[in-house]
Amino acid sequence: MTNSIFVSTNENIIFDFLKTGGFDSNGQMQRIYGEEAIQNALSMWVESFKGEILRDPQSGGYIRYYIQKPLSEESQSGLSEAIRTGFDQDFSPELELTELVVQPDFAENAWFLRMKVRSTRFKIETITEDRIKVRE
Repeated sequence: MTNSIFVSTNENIIFDFLKTGGFDSNGQMQRIYGEEAIQNALSMWVESFKGEILRDPQSGGYIRYYIQKPLSEESQSGLSEAIRTGFDQDFSPELELTELVVQPDFAENAWFLRMKVRSTRFKIETITEDRIKVRE
C-alpha cells in the first residue's frame, strides 16, 4: 500500500494525518485512527493529482482525465475503471474495494462517488462519499 494512509506493524494500528490540518497539544500533526483514517485517506486520494501521494510520486491523479470531460456514460465507465485500477495499485492488499458507485449529478455538473471498503486485517468496513466537480 503506497498511499497517504499509514499502517504500523509494531502496534497493529492504521492511522493518517487529518486532511484539514491541525496540531495536537504537543505541536504534532493531528492523527486520526481506524475508520476515520481510511475515510480521510480515500477522500484525499480520490482528489489527488499525480505526484501528490506521499512516498510515491507516480501515484495519484487517476481520475483527473475524466473530470475534465462532460458527464456521459463513456466518462462514467472510464472514471469507474480508473478508480478501481488506482485503488488496486495504491491500497491493495490492505484494503478491498467492495462497492463503487459513480453517478453523474447533472444539476451540479459533478460526479457523485461512493466507495465501500473493507480491511480484513483491521476488521473495519466503511463508506466514503465525495462529490467531484467537472472541470471543463
